[in-house]
Amino acid sequence: MSNACTYGRKWRVGNIIGCTIDLGKKSIEFFNNGESLGVIVEELINKDNLTYFPALTLSDEENVVVNLGERPFKFPILNSKPLITSPIALINYFRRLEKNIYSLIESQINLNKKNTKNNLKHYDKIRINNIIKNILFHQFEHLLKNQFIVDSCFILFLRNLNKRSPEKLIVFLELMWENIPVSYILT
Repeated sequence: MSNACTYGRKWRVGNIIGCTIDLGKKSIEFFNNGESLGVIVEELINKDNLTYFPALTLSDEENVVVNLGERPFKFPILNSKPLITSPIALINYFRRLEKNIYSLIESQINLNKKNTKNNLKHYDKIRINNIIKNILFHQFEHLLKNQFIVDSCFILFLRNLNKRSPEKLIVFLELMWENIPVSYILT
């Protein structure tokens, strides 16, 4: 015996289907491109020893990309939390590091302009700049292992840098290429 019923509206290829589970209200609700399709379950069993897992079914030639919160939601649902929470501490750390990288880019551009000078002071500045580059990019490299940081921070950083100055983007990419191992970039 089937308990199938008509629910919501039809979805199309490319639509983003969201789902919330509210254990307090004992309900499950679905969304299509951020628009509620209504509560589908109103008497959810809520016991301490019961665990719910996300699941879905597909037909033969269908495919899906699932986002449990590891990337920012395109249509966030008010008062809902993702199963995987965003790494707020890492985002804040990225923002602080980003400011230092902007300073490093400016410093690198200035050193490149003065590259013809052949004095000891200039070489000291180059050495100090190289030490700062190594430290910054070592920290930066670890942040780029987090997909959420790449999607929500790094790509935006690159876009903003390009808007400010394509020259600065090129300098940054050169610095990145020099200081992050090729094997890491290509994986």
